[in-house]
Formats: sequence, C-alpha cells, structure tokens
Amino acid sequence: MTPWRQNLFSADEYLCQKHARSVLCLPLVKTDKLIGVLYLENKLASHVFTPARISVLELLASQAAISLENARLYNDLGEREARIRRLVDSNIVGIVIWDVQGRIVRSQRSLSRHCRICREDLRSGRLRWTELTPAEWRDRDSQARAELKATGNRSPA
Repeated sequence: MTPWRQNLFSADEYLCQKHARSVLCLPLVKTDKLIGVLYLENKLASHVFTPARISVLELLASQAAISLENARLYNDLGEREARIRRLVDSNIVGIVIWDVQGRIVRSQRSLSRHCRICREDLRSGRLRWTELTPAEWRDRDSQARAELKATGNRSPA
C-alpha cells in the first residue's frame, strides 16, 4: 500500500477503535453486478493478506457471489409460486393446466363445479380442454399450440 493511503486508513476512526492491523475488502460480483462485499480484518498482525491469500479469497468471493445470487433467485421463485398459489386458491379465475395433446393435467375443484365437469372425467383423461373450448376460439387455440410446439413459447394474445 502506498504511504499516503496507509496514512489515510490508519487514521480511520473505526480502525483505530477496533485496532485492526490488516483489512481486506473484496467485492462479490456476479456477471458485472455487485452482490455484496467480503470484509475481513485481522487484529493480530499486519500485512497478512498476501497476494497468494488474496487469490484464494477472490476465488471464495466469486463462489460466495454465485451462492448469494442463487439464494436470491430461489427466494424470488418461492415468492412467485406463493402468488400463483394464492391466485389459484382464491377461485377468482378458472385455471386448467393442460398438455399440448389436449389432456387436462389439473384443474381447480371450483372450476369443475362451475362448469359442471365430473372430476372423474378429468382424472381419467376422457375430457380434453379442446372439448371445453368454444368453437369460435378453436382456430386461435390451434395457432397457439403450433407456436408452442415450434418455439417452446407462446406469446400473449
């Protein structure tokens, strides 16, 4: 460290109170995004953060950034799933989960009651969502299925 920087930090109030003799701050970065900071201090010896130790700590910092970002993503996913679950459980809208062959995989009980659909017909696979679709929507649904098969996605209509 250059002498002027050393003097600058040696006068820091926190460092003086804590008697830190070595301090290291490493950014936790994931794809150019700052996730956090790894802060280490040593009160026993100065110059403990050698280049070799810093290299190891940088590797640990990059792994910590990945772990923190993954934890954030899992938390976001959990929140989204909870919102979807609340929507499904609210019974405000009818929700049917189906596959591209037209088989109904799952539906709300309230939707079954509202549409007078027998749960056994749904469980057995005898009833398909295409049979529940009004005739005027069938062409649009066919286009949506074709797009889904071709691209793996369906843009909102």
